[in-house]
Amino acid sequence: MLLDGFGLDYYDLSPMPTLKRWAREGFFRRIRGVMSSVTNTNVTGVCCGVHADEHGITGNSYWDAEGDRELFM
Repeated sequence: MLLDGFGLDYYDLSPMPTLKRWAREGFFRRIRGVMSSVTNTNVTGVCCGVHADEHGITGNSYWDAEGDRELFM
């Protein structure tokens, strides 16, 4: 699970026993987003280790040329 845009100060100051147990028992890293919190852009950047200008994912939607419309991923 990746919680982009989730304030770590809120995490630190709140009980959240389940989330904190997951962090203790699983994999937890504090990371800094490289741009505004756009889920698909940030997750791709974390997974690929490069910025959006290299991986090409810049939003949470894509253009459906056949339907001539934008679709949410």
